[in-house]
This record gives sequence, C-alpha cells and structure tokens, in this order.
Amino acid sequence: MHQAIVPKEFSNDPTTWRNIEIADATLILADNVHPIAMRMRITVEFCERMNKPHAAFNPASVTVQDVVGWLPMIAVLNIAGNRELKSPGIEQWTERFLCGLFAQLRAKE
Repeated sequence: MHQAIVPKEFSNDPTTWRNIEIADATLILADNVHPIAMRMRITVEFCERMNKPHAAFNPASVTVQDVVGWLPMIAVLNIAGNRELKSPGIEQWTERFLCGLFAQLRAKE
C-alpha cells in the first residue's frame, strides 16, 4: 500500500491528508458549510495545496444532479463531511444520497 508522506505542518491530521492524496477529488457534504467548520477548512486547505478538485454541498439543498454536474472523471472519490454527533441524521442521509449518486453514475456508463 502507498504510504503518503505528510508534510510536518499538517501532521496533526495525517488521515485527512492521506485520504485526499490518494483520491482524485473530494466531495464535502456538510450542513455547516458556511461558515465553514475548522475540520472542513482543513480539508479544503489540503485539497487546494494538492491541487485536487473539491466541492462542498449542503444536504438541505443539494441534488444528485448537482454533484453529477460537478464531479470530474475520476477513479477514487474522497467523501468528507460532518459527523453524526455534530449533525444528527447526516449519516443516514449521506448513505441514501450516495446510493442515488452512484446509481446515476452507473447509468451514465
């Protein structure tokens, strides 16, 4: 398995760094996108530093078509967002949303 080398200034969050490094793009699903939470800020900063495509969507208003329209041609998608503790119900919503997204993407093939 590929071992990412995490720059020293980002060593406080090596998992996020590695996830972004191995992914072709990062999809952020978070209901507190604006103002962006500290953890999301770190995710965005890592993506920008690595020149990786990324986009944040609010579960209250995003549609599968929104994400399909944004999503670049990729092999590996990193998915980030709020934890269930911070946003009750987001885990179940995200699972349903991603199932719909992946079904739509399979239909396009």
